[in-house]
Amino acid sequence: MSEVSVTVGGRVYRVACARGEEDRVRNLATLVNAKLETMGRLAPQDAQNLLFASLMLADETHEAKENASKAIAAKDEAEHNAQSAEVEQAALRSTIADLESEIVRLKNSAPQPAGEMEGARNQIEALTQQIAEHETQRAALSAQIATLIEEKRAHTSTTTSGKSSLPDADDPNLTLALERFAEQLEFYADRLESKPTAS
Repeated sequence: MSEVSVTVGGRVYRVACARGEEDRVRNLATLVNAKLETMGRLAPQDAQNLLFASLMLADETHEAKENASKAIAAKDEAEHNAQSAEVEQAALRSTIADLESEIVRLKNSAPQPAGEMEGARNQIEALTQQIAEHETQRAALSAQIATLIEEKRAHTSTTTSGKSSLPDADDPNLTLALERFAEQLEFYADRLESKPTAS
């Protein structure tokens, strides 16, 4: 406990109070004194009784004001929190609506990419098969050309007289034709290999 000296009605009084409440008691006594001064002079005993009654009433009033202020602050904070919650709920509702729309879009578009992938896969297989077939044909034609050239050379070396029914291997027209044929084979094979494939 602590003790505070206060002046009310022109007299000094010692008032007991809890520690830390000294300034509060002084402020309350000042309020009571100001009120008494507006009422005129009182007898000493009346002034003392009135002091204690006034201090208690002033304390209750002060506490009620503090509680009212706290209640108002709590109400304001609750209203602010409610408004923030409404904004957050609206944002969440909007996000949920967007996500639901995205789910519907994905469900509707899911079969299409699967179909496109299957079509691309089939196209890749068909092109791979075509390339393999053309490679086989090219290899076979190249082997035939090589065989014909070797047969012609062998026939030319064993024939001593007369004209052969096969074309002359040294014939520039035959050589040119064979070279053009080989170039065309290479060209078409390169075109088949460089065809764009779907990924």
